[in-house]
Order: sequence, then C-alpha cells, then structure tokens
Amino acid sequence: MHISLVLYAEHEFNASTFTSRVIAGTGSDMYSAIIGAIGALRGPKHGRGE
Repeated sequence: MHISLVLYAEHEFNASTFTSRVIAGTGSDMYSAIIGAIGALRGPKHGRGE
C-alpha cells in the first residue's frame, strides 16, 4: 500500500481524479465517486467548474 501511495503522489493527479479514487477506495459506489469528483472540479484551484 505504501508503494502505491508513493507512486500516486509522484504522478501528481489533479484534484478531481484524486478525489474520485479516494472515494472509490472506501468502497462507495461509482455514482458517489463521480459526484465527489465533480464537486472537486468546482474549487478555485481546479478551474472553478468553468
């Protein structure tokens, strides 16, 4: 698991991709992961949903 997290950190995912992977990793359904990723897109450091 540690190696996987290091590789993810080195790959520099954007906020929405990282958020969806974290949500999916908790065992939530696909729809929750997509909604979380869309929510992350609305942030000022990710383009504000534009």
